[in-house]
Amino acid sequence: MPVLIRYAPPGLTKAQYDAVGEAFQERGQQWPADGLIAHIGFGPDGDVRVSEVWESREKLEAFQQTLMPILQEKGVNIEGDAPEIIDEVHGIETVKYSTQE
Repeated sequence: MPVLIRYAPPGLTKAQYDAVGEAFQERGQQWPADGLIAHIGFGPDGDVRVSEVWESREKLEAFQQTLMPILQEKGVNIEGDAPEIIDEVHGIETVKYSTQE
């Protein structure tokens, strides 16, 4: 069952958000990660948040094993606001869109 998760680390900057993505590439990690359906980064600098939809809770948890050490390395405050699994997803409609060229 797909799940929706929200990350809202206090004080997350756009530079930190970008640095996490770059760290994935530098380590040769697959992106989008296995099981990721949608990833949305949004919000003003200093209050960037992320919402994601995953194929399953198990795929999300496997990804978090890679993600959490990178967040710590890049100085993202993960102590104060743990990722919140909002709910299981009932329906998904997608369109192809990317800000990446």
